[in-house]
Amino acid sequence: LALEYFEKSASALQNSVATPYVLTNIGKVYVKRKDYPAAKRVLQKSYDMAAETPNKGFMAMALMVMSDAWIGLNNVNAAIETLQEALALAEEIGAKESQREAYQKLASHSAELKDFHAAYFYQKSLTDVKDSLFYSANEKKLNLMLANFDLEKKEKDLEVQKLTTQKQKLLKNASIVGFLMILIIAFVILRNYLVKSKINKILDKQNEEIEGLLNNILPGKVAKELQKTGSATPRKYDSVSVLFTDFKGFSSIAQNM
Repeated sequence: LALEYFEKSASALQNSVATPYVLTNIGKVYVKRKDYPAAKRVLQKSYDMAAETPNKGFMAMALMVMSDAWIGLNNVNAAIETLQEALALAEEIGAKESQREAYQKLASHSAELKDFHAAYFYQKSLTDVKDSLFYSANEKKLNLMLANFDLEKKEKDLEVQKLTTQKQKLLKNASIVGFLMILIIAFVILRNYLVKSKINKILDKQNEEIEGLLNNILPGKVAKELQKTGSATPRKYDSVSVLFTDFKGFSSIAQNM
Protein backbone atom coordinates (compact mmCIF):
# COMPACT_ATOMS: atom_id res chain seq x y z
CA LEU A 1 0.00 0.00 0.00
CA ALA A 2 2.77 2.42 0.90
CA LEU A 3 4.59 1.73 -2.37
CA GLU A 4 1.40 2.24 -4.38
CA TYR A 5 0.71 5.51 -2.56
CA PHE A 6 4.19 6.89 -3.21
CA GLU A 7 4.15 5.82 -6.86
CA LYS A 8 0.83 7.64 -7.37
CA SER A 9 2.30 10.71 -5.65
CA ALA A 10 5.37 10.64 -7.91
CA SER A 11 3.14 10.36 -10.98
CA ALA A 12 0.96 13.26 -9.82
CA LEU A 13 3.95 15.52 -9.11
CA GLN A 14 5.35 14.95 -12.63
CA ASN A 15 9.01 15.80 -12.05
CA SER A 16 8.35 18.70 -9.68
CA VAL A 17 10.81 19.94 -7.05
CA ALA A 18 9.30 17.55 -4.49
CA THR A 19 9.59 14.46 -6.72
CA PRO A 20 13.05 13.42 -5.32
CA TYR A 21 11.54 13.31 -1.83
CA VAL A 22 8.80 10.93 -2.97
CA LEU A 23 11.29 8.77 -4.89
CA THR A 24 13.48 8.50 -1.81
CA ASN A 25 10.49 7.21 0.16
CA ILE A 26 9.85 4.66 -2.60
CA GLY A 27 13.47 3.61 -2.23
CA LYS A 28 12.93 3.11 1.50
CA VAL A 29 10.03 0.78 0.77
CA TYR A 30 12.19 -1.28 -1.61
CA VAL A 31 14.92 -1.49 1.04
CA LYS A 32 12.40 -2.77 3.58
CA ARG A 33 11.28 -5.36 1.02
CA LYS A 34 14.96 -6.28 0.51
CA ASP A 35 14.67 -5.50 -3.19
CA TYR A 36 18.00 -3.69 -3.14
CA PRO A 37 18.63 -3.41 -6.92
CA ALA A 38 15.23 -1.72 -7.37
CA ALA A 39 15.97 0.53 -4.41
CA LYS A 40 19.29 1.61 -5.94
CA ARG A 41 17.68 2.45 -9.28
CA VAL A 42 14.97 4.61 -7.69
CA LEU A 43 17.37 6.31 -5.30
CA GLN A 44 19.84 7.08 -8.08
CA LYS A 45 17.00 8.72 -10.02
CA SER A 46 16.03 10.68 -6.92
CA TYR A 47 19.63 11.82 -6.45
CA ASP A 48 20.03 12.84 -10.10
CA MET A 49 16.78 14.86 -10.08
CA ALA A 50 17.74 16.60 -6.84
CA ALA A 51 21.17 17.41 -8.28
CA GLU A 52 19.57 19.23 -11.22
CA THR A 53 17.89 21.79 -8.93
CA PRO A 54 20.24 21.46 -7.01
CA ASN A 55 18.64 20.46 -3.70
CA LYS A 56 21.47 19.21 -1.50
CA GLY A 57 19.05 18.22 1.26
CA PHE A 58 17.19 15.78 -1.01
CA MET A 59 20.50 14.60 -2.45
CA ALA A 60 21.76 13.75 1.05
CA MET A 61 18.49 11.96 1.88
CA ALA A 62 18.74 9.78 -1.23
CA LEU A 63 22.36 8.88 -0.47
CA MET A 64 21.49 8.03 3.12
CA VAL A 65 18.91 5.46 2.03
CA MET A 66 21.27 4.29 -0.74
CA SER A 67 23.76 3.31 1.96
CA ASP A 68 21.13 0.98 3.46
CA ALA A 69 20.76 -0.69 0.07
CA TRP A 70 24.54 -1.21 -0.09
CA ILE A 71 24.45 -2.76 3.38
CA GLY A 72 21.71 -5.10 2.17
CA LEU A 73 24.04 -6.11 -0.67
CA ASN A 74 26.83 -6.75 1.90
CA ASN A 75 29.02 -3.95 0.49
CA VAL A 76 29.95 -2.04 3.64
CA ASN A 77 32.74 -0.06 1.96
CA ALA A 78 30.35 1.29 -0.68
CA ALA A 79 27.88 2.18 2.08
CA ILE A 80 30.57 4.14 3.94
CA GLU A 81 31.60 6.04 0.79
CA THR A 82 27.95 6.89 0.09
CA LEU A 83 27.44 8.09 3.66
CA GLN A 84 30.57 10.23 3.52
CA GLU A 85 29.20 11.95 0.41
CA ALA A 86 25.84 12.45 2.13
CA LEU A 87 27.61 13.84 5.19
CA ALA A 88 29.54 16.36 3.10
CA LEU A 89 26.28 17.63 1.57
CA ALA A 90 24.58 17.81 4.97
CA GLU A 91 27.49 19.79 6.41
CA GLU A 92 27.38 22.24 3.48
CA ILE A 93 23.76 23.15 4.20
CA GLY A 94 23.99 22.80 7.99
CA ALA A 95 21.46 19.93 8.15
CA LYS A 96 22.13 18.71 11.67
CA GLU A 97 19.59 15.87 11.62
CA SER A 98 21.10 14.45 8.43
CA GLN A 99 24.56 14.81 9.95
CA ARG A 100 23.40 12.94 13.04
CA GLU A 101 22.03 10.06 10.94
CA ALA A 102 25.18 9.91 8.79
CA TYR A 103 27.55 9.93 11.77
CA GLN A 104 25.51 7.24 13.51
CA LYS A 105 25.61 4.91 10.50
CA LEU A 106 29.29 5.65 9.77
CA ALA A 107 30.27 4.82 13.35
CA SER A 108 28.35 1.54 13.20
CA HIS A 109 29.70 0.46 9.79
CA SER A 110 33.30 1.44 10.67
CA ALA A 111 33.11 -0.67 13.81
CA GLU A 112 31.76 -3.54 11.68
CA LEU A 113 34.92 -3.27 9.52
CA LYS A 114 36.99 -3.13 12.74
CA ASP A 115 38.20 0.37 11.81
CA PHE A 116 37.90 1.48 15.41
CA HIS A 117 39.85 4.70 14.89
CA ALA A 118 37.27 5.90 12.34
CA ALA A 119 34.41 4.53 14.47
CA TYR A 120 35.64 6.56 17.45
CA PHE A 121 35.91 9.72 15.32
CA TYR A 122 32.38 9.33 13.95
CA GLN A 123 30.96 8.48 17.37
CA LYS A 124 32.56 11.60 18.87
CA SER A 125 31.20 13.70 15.99
CA LEU A 126 27.77 12.14 16.57
CA THR A 127 27.90 13.20 20.22
CA ASP A 128 28.85 16.74 19.22
CA VAL A 129 25.96 16.97 16.74
CA LYS A 130 23.50 15.58 19.30
CA ASP A 131 24.66 18.20 21.80
CA SER A 132 24.26 20.89 19.14
CA LEU A 133 20.72 19.71 18.38
CA PHE A 134 19.91 19.60 22.06
CA TYR A 135 21.10 23.14 22.71
CA SER A 136 19.51 24.37 19.49
CA ALA A 137 16.15 23.00 20.58
CA ASN A 138 16.50 24.63 23.98
CA GLU A 139 17.46 27.91 22.34
CA LYS A 140 14.31 27.87 20.17
CA LYS A 141 12.17 27.24 23.22
CA LEU A 142 13.82 30.14 25.03
CA ASN A 143 13.26 32.46 22.06
CA LEU A 144 9.60 31.50 21.98
CA MET A 145 9.21 32.32 25.64
CA LEU A 146 10.91 35.69 25.16
CA ALA A 147 8.57 36.50 22.24
CA ASN A 148 5.54 36.09 24.55
CA PHE A 149 7.23 37.87 27.43
CA ASP A 150 5.04 40.99 27.30
CA LEU A 151 1.77 39.02 27.44
CA GLU A 152 2.80 36.53 30.10
CA LYS A 153 5.48 38.43 31.99
CA LYS A 154 5.13 36.84 35.40
CA GLU A 155 4.78 33.31 34.03
CA LYS A 156 7.74 33.78 31.73
CA ASP A 157 9.91 35.15 34.51
CA LEU A 158 9.36 31.94 36.45
CA GLU A 159 10.01 29.87 33.35
CA VAL A 160 13.26 31.68 32.54
CA GLN A 161 14.36 31.31 36.14
CA LYS A 162 13.61 27.60 35.95
CA LEU A 163 15.61 27.23 32.74
CA THR A 164 18.50 29.17 34.23
CA THR A 165 18.50 26.89 37.26
CA GLN A 166 18.49 23.83 35.01
CA LYS A 167 21.35 25.24 32.96
CA GLN A 168 23.38 25.98 36.09
CA LYS A 169 22.66 22.48 37.36
CA LEU A 170 23.81 21.02 34.04
CA LEU A 171 26.98 23.10 34.12
CA LYS A 172 27.59 22.16 37.74
CA ASN A 173 27.03 18.49 37.04
CA ALA A 174 29.24 18.72 33.95
CA SER A 175 31.99 20.33 36.04
CA ILE A 176 31.71 17.63 38.69
CA VAL A 177 31.79 14.87 36.07
CA GLY A 178 34.77 16.53 34.37
CA PHE A 179 36.63 16.80 37.68
CA LEU A 180 35.90 13.16 38.50
CA MET A 181 37.10 12.09 35.04
CA ILE A 182 40.34 14.02 35.60
CA LEU A 183 40.81 12.30 38.97
CA ILE A 184 40.17 8.89 37.44
CA ILE A 185 42.61 9.53 34.58
CA ALA A 186 45.23 10.83 37.03
CA PHE A 187 44.75 7.76 39.23
CA VAL A 188 45.11 5.40 36.26
CA ILE A 189 48.24 7.20 35.06
CA LEU A 190 49.76 7.12 38.57
CA ARG A 191 48.90 3.45 39.03
CA ASN A 192 50.41 2.54 35.66
CA TYR A 193 53.53 4.53 36.52
CA LEU A 194 53.92 2.77 39.88
CA VAL A 195 53.37 -0.66 38.33
CA LYS A 196 55.86 0.13 35.57
CA SER A 197 58.43 1.36 38.12
CA LYS A 198 57.97 -1.80 40.18
CA ILE A 199 58.38 -4.02 37.13
CA ASN A 200 61.49 -2.09 36.05
CA LYS A 201 63.02 -2.54 39.52
CA ILE A 202 62.32 -6.29 39.41
CA LEU A 203 63.81 -6.55 35.92
CA ASP A 204 66.88 -4.53 36.96
CA LYS A 205 67.38 -6.79 39.96
CA GLN A 206 67.02 -9.91 37.82
CA ASN A 207 69.49 -8.51 35.28
CA GLU A 208 71.97 -7.81 38.06
CA GLU A 209 71.59 -11.37 39.42
CA ILE A 210 72.00 -12.86 35.94
CA GLU A 211 75.02 -10.65 35.25
CA GLY A 212 76.59 -11.60 38.60
CA LEU A 213 75.97 -15.30 37.94
CA LEU A 214 77.53 -15.11 34.49
CA ASN A 215 80.55 -13.22 35.80
CA ASN A 216 81.02 -15.85 38.54
CA ILE A 217 81.00 -18.85 36.22
CA LEU A 218 82.39 -17.42 32.97
CA PRO A 219 85.29 -15.22 31.92
CA GLY A 220 84.43 -11.53 31.74
CA LYS A 221 84.65 -11.25 27.93
CA VAL A 222 82.48 -14.35 27.42
CA ALA A 223 79.86 -13.09 29.91
CA LYS A 224 79.62 -9.70 28.18
CA GLU A 225 79.31 -11.36 24.77
CA LEU A 226 76.50 -13.60 26.04
CA GLN A 227 74.65 -10.59 27.44
CA LYS A 228 74.99 -8.66 24.17
CA THR A 229 74.34 -11.32 21.53
CA GLY A 230 72.85 -14.25 23.44
CA SER A 231 75.70 -16.52 22.34
CA ALA A 232 79.46 -16.77 22.70
CA THR A 233 82.10 -17.34 20.04
CA PRO A 234 84.16 -20.51 20.68
CA ARG A 235 87.72 -19.71 21.74
CA LYS A 236 90.85 -21.85 21.49
CA TYR A 237 93.35 -21.95 24.34
CA ASP A 238 96.72 -23.61 23.88
CA SER A 239 97.03 -24.45 27.55
CA VAL A 240 94.30 -24.82 30.17
CA SER A 241 93.84 -26.39 33.59
CA VAL A 242 90.77 -28.41 34.53
CA LEU A 243 89.81 -28.88 38.19
CA PHE A 244 87.65 -31.80 39.32
CA THR A 245 86.44 -31.65 42.92
CA ASP A 246 83.90 -33.21 45.25
CA PHE A 247 82.40 -32.25 48.60
CA LYS A 248 82.29 -34.80 51.35
CA GLY A 249 78.72 -35.81 52.19
CA PHE A 250 77.26 -33.49 49.48
CA SER A 251 74.75 -36.10 48.23
CA SER A 252 73.24 -36.69 51.71
CA ILE A 253 73.16 -32.97 52.42
CA ALA A 254 71.47 -32.24 49.07
CA GLN A 255 68.75 -34.83 49.80
CA ASN A 256 67.75 -32.95 52.97
CA MET A 257 67.71 -29.51 51.33
